[in-house]
Amino acid sequence: MTVPRDLNRLFHPQSVAVLGASANPAAIGGQPIAHLQNHGFAGSIYPVNPKYPEVAGLTCYPSLADTPTVPDVVIVAIAAQHVEAGINAAGEKGIPFAIVFSAGYAESGEKGAQRQAALYETARAAGVTLVGPNCQGLMNISVPLHMGFGAPYALTYRKGGFALTSQSGAFGNSLVMDLNDRGIGFARYISTGNEADLSSIDCLNAFLDMDDVTAIGAYVEGFKDLDRFEALAQRAHSLGKPIVLWKVGNSPAGALAAQAHTANLSKSSDFAPDQFRALGVIDVQDARDMAICLKALEARRRPAGPKVGVVSVSGGAGIFIADRCCERGLDVGTLSQNTVARMRPHLPEFASLRNPVDVTGSAVNAPESLAESLSAVSQDSAVDSLILALAAVTGTGARLAAEEIARIQDISPKPVVVCWNGPRSMAQDAYDIFEAAGVPVFKSPSDAVRAVEAMCIFAGIPLSPHPNHGALVR
Repeated sequence: MTVPRDLNRLFHPQSVAVLGASANPAAIGGQPIAHLQNHGFAGSIYPVNPKYPEVAGLTCYPSLADTPTVPDVVIVAIAAQHVEAGINAAGEKGIPFAIVFSAGYAESGEKGAQRQAALYETARAAGVTLVGPNCQGLMNISVPLHMGFGAPYALTYRKGGFALTSQSGAFGNSLVMDLNDRGIGFARYISTGNEADLSSIDCLNAFLDMDDVTAIGAYVEGFKDLDRFEALAQRAHSLGKPIVLWKVGNSPAGALAAQAHTANLSKSSDFAPDQFRALGVIDVQDARDMAICLKALEARRRPAGPKVGVVSVSGGAGIFIADRCCERGLDVGTLSQNTVARMRPHLPEFASLRNPVDVTGSAVNAPESLAESLSAVSQDSAVDSLILALAAVTGTGARLAAEEIARIQDISPKPVVVCWNGPRSMAQDAYDIFEAAGVPVFKSPSDAVRAVEAMCIFAGIPLSPHPNHGALVR
């Protein structure tokens, strides 16, 4: 197996050079300097451009050879025809990493592909690791360090354990912003572009060795080495760090578009989601789906099997959840007679004690009945994970439910997911309890079921959707 690359200096540089630096902070050669300064980069910044004596209050050097120390990273923001010379100069200076913004390589056709191949050979001979070309940079949100161009690099993000790669710069940037808005905290982000040298798989492997990274993900247009991806997935699973993957270019039209975009045309554009799942990889279809799965996996709970216990204050929500579980291959099994007997004294006669359990709206006025039902269902051997549908419960009922769920989390390894539409302003204490206990909360029943599915996939539990799902029951 290929030894993972050490990217520590790339994500923790002490000094950064900008080749093609601009005095215009809005220009591509000016933005990285502005972003580094505005986010408080504590190291040295070396603008390089013979046109200017000074850029952004910093001494501007005529060449890389003139910088006072050896930068850890050089950002390359010059025209493609000059990049090879810049990489040679970086190698002569001893700079280990180059982030190449420049476009006009393999994504632009045969001549561009030849230019990219030559750039790679130049970098290899110079001892420089390339990020890109045709990329937009990277961020280490933990520091923070923002080395890139585009509006997203000007923003501040939630800190967390997720590390993301994207072969698309602009779309990857928008994905970071979207996930941040959905409550996902970041550790690292990198735009890998055409991947002439450093690949998504290289970055994901490096992320696995970073202590502050708990989950990794990628927006991928094509794989160049599926065997390496399989080895990566196995290593991630052994380390307990989930992979959330958004793979596009799966149709003939999409594959051709990927070739034109970043030249990352997969040799197996029909690589099916089932192949991902067999490796414990969670395949997602959009930013919302990625956020759902990441929230679920943040809880770091793994079900022992596919059996789901559902407790709801709404019969309709319970039915809907049962349908979605069936659709996704989860098992809404039969509760034991002992569990039913435990619940019966605490619920009205018209409550449903089958799985899904409908405690009815009376639980709002008698929250202890909800607590007793949750406790009983969570301890049933026919339940590997629990979905609680609280509808719009607020006030005391919501708080008591949250306290009971937190108690269950303390004494049971079974994952618990909450579906709840209660306004935060009317149940802030309950939200605080859920968040402190690490219980994922979703507004949609479908999202809650998807969350459990993601946990099962990472746990390696086979899921088989019911063949009669959607058929009329007579």
